[in-house]
Amino acid sequence: MRFAAVSEDGENIGGHLGQAGAVLVFDIAENGDASPVGERPGLGGSGHGADALAPFIAQLSDCSFILAGSIGPRMQRALAAQNISALETAGSISDAARKLADYERRRQARRISTKNGGTP
Repeated sequence: MRFAAVSEDGENIGGHLGQAGAVLVFDIAENGDASPVGERPGLGGSGHGADALAPFIAQLSDCSFILAGSIGPRMQRALAAQNISALETAGSISDAARKLADYERRRQARRISTKNGGTP
């Protein structure tokens, strides 16, 4: 699983997504460890119109989640339309990666249980 995060120091989540000059991208291992994949350009406050959002979101199409200190409603809707979950949060990137890995394990277990006739 891959996620993106706004971070000023590469370790902690923070800042407004629409103001970020860049977003960091990470892969999450099954044990919840985050491995940096790279950095992608942010909007840097250049605007939130459809012309600015579309290319920004397109470069995140391989990410399941994006984490930031704050994310405006227009951005949240645009990300959701591309199946990217926008999460406003704070704390360390490593803690967030472990929580996302745990969430994904539980989600997969529910999916398997439901598929086999169990209740979700």
